[in-house]
Amino acid sequence: MGRLSASLVVAAMIACPAVLGGVAEDRAALVNGVTRIAAPGLPGSLCVFGPDAFVVVAGAAQRNLALPAIAAARLGAGRIVAFGHDGYFAPDAFAVGETARLMLNAVKWAAGKESPRVAVFRRPGLLRFLRQRGIKAQETQRPGADLQGFDILCIHGNDIPLDGSLERFVRSGGGLVTADTGWGWLQIHGGKTLTRDHPGNRLLAKAGLVWADGSLRRTCREGFAVQAPAELLHAGRALDILLS
Repeated sequence: MGRLSASLVVAAMIACPAVLGGVAEDRAALVNGVTRIAAPGLPGSLCVFGPDAFVVVAGAAQRNLALPAIAAARLGAGRIVAFGHDGYFAPDAFAVGETARLMLNAVKWAAGKESPRVAVFRRPGLLRFLRQRGIKAQETQRPGADLQGFDILCIHGNDIPLDGSLERFVRSGGGLVTADTGWGWLQIHGGKTLTRDHPGNRLLAKAGLVWADGSLRRTCREGFAVQAPAELLHAGRALDILLS
């Protein structure tokens, strides 16, 4: 995977509007009522390659190509939504466009229910937001071991535990909403790689998506316009076509 940017560009070279078969309903639930969202800071890109993973929202990359900014996937009986910047967990982002609606959609879709019980790790702004919107949310101090009774965990990608407890939670039907910025993580972790060392990628890769090295530009005034993603933003699909 290395720096990932080149492979992501290849995956976006043909802008054929489509959603991979079997995930259209999932993506529709996530973007229901959402047309424009924030682009906090300088969001990073993701690489989407697994058969049960899909692009939710895309941003603009070099040479006006598109790359995934938000992606989702199923893993076992559970569901994952990953954002390309942790600013999506902050109140400032919720005030822009339909970002608040997207976050609520993400929490409910990942949990698989309309009234989930949500565990939040070290994100007080998100915790307040969820409670204000009528979601049963509670702070947790042990994001892997203390999830009994919760439907979903919201956590920064770098805080994802490496002991396998969160993977077991998701595979058994739990939800995960997470956020990080691949290029930013690399800047403060010299000598490490997103492939081997990023805690979140070690879990998300099993679901067929990872944070990548690359930044994204806005596609509308507010941030990102929510449009049907190009089919070949899915790197696995792009590779299949290149090899066919």
